[in-house]
Amino acid sequence: MKKVKLLALILVVLSSLALILTGCGGGGGGGGGTGPTPGPGPTPPGPTPQATSVNISGSATGLSSLVGSSLKAQQPQGSPLANATVEIIVKDEKYNKEIKTTVLTNQQGLFTASISGLKEDSYGYVVITVIKQGFADFSKRIDFEKPADINISAILDAVSTSIATRDDAIFEASTGKRVIKFGLFKTAKGQVVKVGREVELRKQHGEKPTLEVMIPADTIPSDVKTLIARLNTYDPSIPKDADRFPGQFVDSDGNKLVSVGFDFINITDDTGSNLGALVAQAIKAGKLKKSQGASTTITRQIPPGVCKNLLRDVACEETDTKGRCKDGKVKEKNDPNDGFQVPVYTYNPRNGEWVLLGIGTLDVNGDGVFNENDTNLIGDLNNDGKVDHKDYQKYCKDQGDLGKYLYLIIEITNEDFLANWWNLDYPLIFEEPKELCLEATFKDDSGNPIEGVYASLYDDDYDPQSFSNVWGSTGSDGKVTLKTVKTVSDAEDNTDRSATLYYWDPINYQSVTETVTLGESPNCTKKTNTIQKPQLCQVEGYLKDDQGNPLGNQYVYIYS
Repeated sequence: MKKVKLLALILVVLSSLALILTGCGGGGGGGGGTGPTPGPGPTPPGPTPQATSVNISGSATGLSSLVGSSLKAQQPQGSPLANATVEIIVKDEKYNKEIKTTVLTNQQGLFTASISGLKEDSYGYVVITVIKQGFADFSKRIDFEKPADINISAILDAVSTSIATRDDAIFEASTGKRVIKFGLFKTAKGQVVKVGREVELRKQHGEKPTLEVMIPADTIPSDVKTLIARLNTYDPSIPKDADRFPGQFVDSDGNKLVSVGFDFINITDDTGSNLGALVAQAIKAGKLKKSQGASTTITRQIPPGVCKNLLRDVACEETDTKGRCKDGKVKEKNDPNDGFQVPVYTYNPRNGEWVLLGIGTLDVNGDGVFNENDTNLIGDLNNDGKVDHKDYQKYCKDQGDLGKYLYLIIEITNEDFLANWWNLDYPLIFEEPKELCLEATFKDDSGNPIEGVYASLYDDDYDPQSFSNVWGSTGSDGKVTLKTVKTVSDAEDNTDRSATLYYWDPINYQSVTETVTLGESPNCTKKTNTIQKPQLCQVEGYLKDDQGNPLGNQYVYIYS
């Protein structure tokens, strides 16, 4: 048993810790810039922009399960993730330059990277992705108007994992084919993935999976004998889950999005090679032909808390050869006989944007197929003389109150498993969307601006959800402007401006939440937060073994 007298040793380590915490500065602004615009007439050339560099740093923490329902639960409760891979992509949009680097976290889960090659007038965005085996990826995009340091807190959730072999394939009556099926079920202790017959047995006993993936066996390359599924589901009506949303709530065309649900789906062989990549390679080598009518199917439960996010019934304007929306374009559709349809996106970690893949159809009665029985259940529930998205919103909520859920059936191609994140979403269809905003300034108790404060806004009233989450990081002036678009019309909700501001305190190393009232652009609410520096204290001590002999070269740390 080691005995410690706190007298003299830890003072040096405490000073080092203070340097770590204050040295992880950063910033990046809250929105993409467009650069300075010269005035009328000839403009004399200004000074040549100087080269500059920034530091991107932060911490990675792993949580063993999805617990809690508040961002307050985000204060690190898990373990620091050592040797996690941190992929950083900086896009300098002014000079059309991309800078990439990869670093590993240390034993305390900390990382830092110096990014050079920017100029002082550069603007663009940074995508930070943290990857660790056994956890869902963390990925955020932060736009910047000028180069500045960035400091983030990355919290990764443990994934549920299961392994299937070809012997686990079962016959699926709805397709007439043998399929490998994975089902993610919620339990009292968290989430668990079941395979094949186990999925069907649970369903026969009344358990419905939150997420089900069904892969036709004849679309899997013959030399792939084992599939490993790593899955996690997220409910965007829960603020903690919503903050895990990768990238930003925006698609590749710049449309603002509102989420119905999102998932981490990673399916590989036993060597870790992605299923989509294996399928693409097999087709290219002539070892596999795409079977007609043999699409992989994903069935996703719609949480009752997001029923208000069923905004529009939509359809593709055009489809490509894979049946996906061409050029990411959708149109409104008002034919109830075709069922209610929801856009489905996949995440691009290179630019932090969501790419529209295709359309999913609501399985209203939850029997695993869409047919006329589903459309017959929906009527004019709002008594306004028509059947539209408001009727589906009401039906969705009423069924959730009864413990019955709606499901979305999505047909995809195996190549689409190249992406790990899937999102059920809507591009906002308003002629003139209103923008709500907050300009936050962070200073220390001496009045100095604090760079690199990672901050986000989320709606603290999710019925209805009035706006999507948004995040950013302070620049060298200690300011960040967080802008978000209203997701409901004024007729539905014209008064809700209340939001929760969440930020990571890089000095005291803790998360903070508070309620704020947003303004409407260009009259953003202005708010200043002062972060108190911790008072220095002296702790001294000796470290000895159980025989009383001094122990040298030992790692010692202190925390509050």
